[in-house]
Amino acid sequence: MWCRQCQQDVPAVISSRDQRLCCPRCAQEITRHEEQPVFEPDWAVEDWDLDADLRELDSLQRELHPEPAAPREARARTRFDTGAVAATPPSAPTEPPPPALGLRTTMMWCVVLPGISLLFSGAMLTAWSFWGNREELWRVGLPAAVVGQALLMLGVLLYLDISAQQRRHQEATLRQLREQLREPAAAPTLAGLAPPHLLLAEIKSKLDTLQGG
Repeated sequence: MWCRQCQQDVPAVISSRDQRLCCPRCAQEITRHEEQPVFEPDWAVEDWDLDADLRELDSLQRELHPEPAAPREARARTRFDTGAVAATPPSAPTEPPPPALGLRTTMMWCVVLPGISLLFSGAMLTAWSFWGNREELWRVGLPAAVVGQALLMLGVLLYLDISAQQRRHQEATLRQLREQLREPAAAPTLAGLAPPHLLLAEIKSKLDTLQGG
């Protein structure tokens, strides 16, 4: 209830002497006719008035801070167009490594693994012949160790050759990707009207090719 003395809404208490409604702060009598009416919100405001005000504020903001032309043109180029997507040819499959590269990798392992075995066995036989005074083991272990070391050297040469070929293949793929990014209109897989998710998928596939190579 509203207290005229305190100028605020307070809970009314009943006086113990005369059973009247009193303010708990100032002990003044509160009458029911002093209650202030609760103001209802004005629901007469229409939504379209608010929309009009928002549109006006938006137009003023665009006039004060005009948008640069370059981002607008970029968004226009990357706008999703179902017709353009349908006309865009499917992405070209990633180029597999050359067949000779896989063949040389197999040859490298076929040379390295026997070389490791022969070198280890020859070293063990040579050490055994030295500590056990067994000359026959020396005649077998030393040639085996020499042959194993030669095979390991050949495997290292093959590995260096394979690494150089992989590096050249990665550089060529990266150069092609950079050219496609510089000229999106000339690349069939990076068309200018393609949606952003197709462009990202194409770039990701190229990067996966570089990492896998």
